[in-house]
Amino acid sequence: MDKKRKALFSCYFLLAALMGVFYIPNGPNFGKSVVELWGIVALVLACAGIVVLWINNRLATKAICVIMSVIQLPPVWWWMIFMTDRFAGMPGLLGFGIHALLFVWGLVNIATCR
Repeated sequence: MDKKRKALFSCYFLLAALMGVFYIPNGPNFGKSVVELWGIVALVLACAGIVVLWINNRLATKAICVIMSVIQLPPVWWWMIFMTDRFAGMPGLLGFGIHALLFVWGLVNIATCR
């Protein structure tokens, strides 16, 4: 994997880690403890993704991208339902957009991981 592709994968994992860090303290604002769990899982997977990316384990990098894309589906669905509301100071359209971006970006990463 070339340096440009590694940089793009790293940006993907860093964005996912930032989302995880956002969700951990804001779980009570969303009304569900599963939100905090989602944040912890996203943070752990993002850190693992960066590690396996830089040790050149393509199969593990691809597997983590698959898992990261799959865990985006519940938040995308949730934000679609509450698109007009604000939670934790975040408008629904922004929440939907970020999770949809992570989902699609993860699919692109899966397709380009060679």
